[in-house]
Amino acid sequence: MAAMKRCLVLLVVTLGAVGPAPACLVESWAVFTDARGPDAPLDAFAGGRLGVLLPSYASAYLAVAYRHLSGHPL
Repeated sequence: MAAMKRCLVLLVVTLGAVGPAPACLVESWAVFTDARGPDAPLDAFAGGRLGVLLPSYASAYLAVAYRHLSGHPL
């Protein structure tokens, strides 16, 4: 019984000594995306394979995407 109590006290002390752990992702944005424009090659983007559009894309890319989405490709 004393060994069980000692084990329980050791477990409580060990868990109490551990502080909060930070999350794995430090940044609040996706690091693997380019916020300025689509990935190369741009032929795929101009051909209608838009992917995920971000509002931070340059206006030229957003205009091309708008034309594709409205049914009037380049």
